[in-house]
Amino acid sequence: MFLMIGINNGEDILCYDKAFRCPHCGTVKNCTVYMTFVQLLLFFIPTVKWGKRYYVQCSDCGTVYELDPTVGKRLARGEDVEILPEDLGKAQGAEPFGAAGRHRKQCPNCGFVTDEDYEYCPHCRTKLQ
Repeated sequence: MFLMIGINNGEDILCYDKAFRCPHCGTVKNCTVYMTFVQLLLFFIPTVKWGKRYYVQCSDCGTVYELDPTVGKRLARGEDVEILPEDLGKAQGAEPFGAAGRHRKQCPNCGFVTDEDYEYCPHCRTKLQ
């Protein structure tokens, strides 16, 4: 019997469909809220996640902010939360979502950003570019 164990880094988009005012550029638009983590794989199945960090990326200027972990955890649970300026901190060395060489798509209607191979936006059903 042999055991296959692995560890990898991951990213998940969190659903946030409210307007967001970027402290850097001042625009009010949708943003990408995502979580980064390290996960343990057992026989290629994700089992445990740790080191979770939450980020907000402005869809206009691309600035990345670190989100307060308590707010991020509430969003990850699906709670209806508003992101306030005091919940944000400047992210030191954070990579923009999908920066690991993946092809990103952004919805022209609602601003949703994904690296998945969707043809239509899962939020508003607009055809992605």
